[in-house]
Amino acid sequence: MKAVLIAEAIGFGHITRDLEILNRLRKEGWETEVITYGKCVSLMEKENFSVHSIPLSVDIRENAKGVDVNRTIVDNIKSAHISSIKKMNDILYKSKPDVIVVDTNVLGVIASDFYTGFRKTPLVYLANGNDIGSFGGGMLKTGGRMLSRYVGNSADVMFVPDVPPPYTVTQYNLEIYGNTKFVGPITRFNRKRIPKKTGGVFVTLGRSGIEARKFLEYINKTDEKILKHDENSYDGVFMKSDVVVHHGGHSTAMEAAVLGKPQVVIPQNGFVERHFNAKKLAELGIAIVLDDRWIDEKVLGYAIEEARSRKKNAERFAHFLRKYDGSKNAYLEIAAIANIK
Repeated sequence: MKAVLIAEAIGFGHITRDLEILNRLRKEGWETEVITYGKCVSLMEKENFSVHSIPLSVDIRENAKGVDVNRTIVDNIKSAHISSIKKMNDILYKSKPDVIVVDTNVLGVIASDFYTGFRKTPLVYLANGNDIGSFGGGMLKTGGRMLSRYVGNSADVMFVPDVPPPYTVTQYNLEIYGNTKFVGPITRFNRKRIPKKTGGVFVTLGRSGIEARKFLEYINKTDEKILKHDENSYDGVFMKSDVVVHHGGHSTAMEAAVLGKPQVVIPQNGFVERHFNAKKLAELGIAIVLDDRWIDEKVLGYAIEEARSRKKNAERFAHFLRKYDGSKNAYLEIAAIANIK
């Protein structure tokens, strides 16, 4: 059996969960090919996967107030070159996969749609947020909703790397269709034992190209032990921390959650998806949410202290999350749908 996976490459959140699925497929004897771009290409090459580099979209745009939602959407639409769709289509025709998996990227769905229209190859769509219409207003809102429904109608099944409602972290970013499957968290930490001894604060802004925000100037002024890390030490330091401060990205939120770590979430102004994730994390009782427009070392220090008081909730939620093996569930669904011709 053979699968082609088309991965969004804004940040590393998509590609790291895709890597879990790819490793599972490889373990089960599948051939795989990956279409992505940017730094994600080198990551896939490092893991010895066959990878094609095709530019699929632009990164997140900012203005003085935070994320510029309208410009981000418009620039991504402008970057939707016919040549990228054609290149992906050519790869699909040459590869002749038994199933196509697309993580979030709409161009990948369009290319797959052209191919599957003739070949009847199953299409799996993986996303932690498909309600694109919630990210803008006016014509963008209407266009976003139409795009969401196009994707929903094109895919044979949509995987959400999260647990079912009412405990879905990304609940407010979803428009749920009948073909939606909640497969559970897909992270590299699912199988790792939760350390008994933890301490210190892990701070991450993600790797989506967003500039460091002003709270960084306050974090070192608190009385907290801030854990230093780089790309090589990231996972080990992350596991040893007892509180995680982050931007509200779904992958980071789920990684902290499966390890039972309380969180301080500071979503950037204008980044609707991350604000919705933060809202749900707070409702679940495992996070404190701050507004980066009104923050200083006193607020940040108190938020970290308050987050620690949610440790028991975070541990309980982690126990629940670990009942779901996201990569295994995703593989079983992919294997089942690949056999439906």
